[in-house]
Amino acid sequence: MNGGFEFMRTRWAIAATSCVTLGYAVTGWAAAPPKHWGVLDEYCTKCHNTTDWAGGVAFDVLNADEIASDSETWEKTIRKLETGMMPPAGKPRPSRAVLEAFAGELATRLDKVSVAHPYPGTKSLHRLNRTEYANAVRDVLGLQVDVSTLLPADDSADGFDNIADVLSVSPTLIQSYISAAMKISRAAVGDRTMQPTLVKYSAPPGLSQQQHIEGLPLGTRGGIRFTHNFPLDAQYEFRIAAGAGFRFAGPAGGPAPRLDITLNGEPVKVADARKFRMKVPAGPQTITIALVEQRRWAGVDDLYAKAGGRPDNFDSVTINGPFDVTGPGDTPSRRAIFICRPGDAASEAPCARQILTHLATRAYRRPVRSDDPSVDLLMQFYNAGRKARDFEGGIQQAVARLLADPQFLYRMEVDRTDVADGAIYRISDVELA
Repeated sequence: MNGGFEFMRTRWAIAATSCVTLGYAVTGWAAAPPKHWGVLDEYCTKCHNTTDWAGGVAFDVLNADEIASDSETWEKTIRKLETGMMPPAGKPRPSRAVLEAFAGELATRLDKVSVAHPYPGTKSLHRLNRTEYANAVRDVLGLQVDVSTLLPADDSADGFDNIADVLSVSPTLIQSYISAAMKISRAAVGDRTMQPTLVKYSAPPGLSQQQHIEGLPLGTRGGIRFTHNFPLDAQYEFRIAAGAGFRFAGPAGGPAPRLDITLNGEPVKVADARKFRMKVPAGPQTITIALVEQRRWAGVDDLYAKAGGRPDNFDSVTINGPFDVTGPGDTPSRRAIFICRPGDAASEAPCARQILTHLATRAYRRPVRSDDPSVDLLMQFYNAGRKARDFEGGIQQAVARLLADPQFLYRMEVDRTDVADGAIYRISDVELA
């Protein structure tokens, strides 16, 4: 394995912030101070000293031979010098060439010490943010989920929402994880007892509905294209709404506008496009809905414009279901979960353990054996679900427990116990992955 810094860790000994602040006490490394060290005495120490403490820095107590011990201070100094912020405007300062040369000397010394005495840092316990959570669910269960409806938004700092120290946990978030685990497990397994739910897809705001939209059938204008995960083989109800000023009824005495509807590229024929039911197989299915481009009634658009209205627009579609369920179907998530099928009651428990061992290995991001304690815990939830319903009900309960496990919700590295505190060691292939 590559020996770069990012492939190594330091055994946790003291707070990480203290490690960064103190740096490494590498004394006696430099035989002589930097060539332009006198810049500090002439231009900097008049303000940055133990009396004035300008900026919280005192250069009069810093030693040129111990630059690495105050690496954080010197890193800031280099940035100030390189950007021309120090010495400040209006104060005496050397030439730009001298400042850049001094900054280069400091940077070179810090880099050499870093190579000789690397500090790769420690890995914090890192909770998955919403995007990482959705990606992990997709990778483990083969199921695309919209986490914005399941989990609250993550805290962010400096524009980033994936910083471990910022991703806090609250009772509300814990409850959301449990609720999400139950919903996702039902969708992944295909719970035939699930109740109908409403899902709405709206046209993107600001997108013109009066022109053809790329990806929709030719000869249409406006509309929407989306992929919806249908949980079961069943009937689903579709309700299509128009924008303000039109209700898909047509003007007085005129016909309603025609809609072009497709399911996975195949045309869907319905009697009333405003509200209809159709049978859809379980799994992700791509749907398009658009208005057929045609001159409907001579002068109608002009009349609408004069009346302050506007031509008909597609607004949204609401999907309600499932109804009249016929089965769980053959979905990507079921194929990812059910890697075996029990032939009789006696083979159910061994098959369940095989399934859960496979899922736990992917969900917990480490090799998991069938006799691992974490699998034993999942089997307890399987047994409870199997007792209440059937084999698939048991698997569903175990999957829900897996999705709420800290080993899934957090990225973690177990601290090595066979090295001394503060010692550097190479991380494993699994930790690197």
